[in-house]
Amino acid sequence: MLCVLMNKNTEVMVAEYDEGLKAFTNITEIKNVNYVPYILKKYYDKNSINDNKFRIMLSDWFKGRGIPYLRDK
Repeated sequence: MLCVLMNKNTEVMVAEYDEGLKAFTNITEIKNVNYVPYILKKYYDKNSINDNKFRIMLSDWFKGRGIPYLRDK
């Protein structure tokens, strides 16, 4: 499934998520690196956005994430 990961109203990246594996399998595009989660920035390499370590860390970070129920719209 192709997903656009957001930071509130800012598009951060486009990535493919495999629901069976519960992991990101491909990062298509980084749209705004300034909004990439801080914990992932040290693994980011603009010349290799599909680096295994970056995808693994992204998948680990993503687990348990979601839009908070009370978030302002």
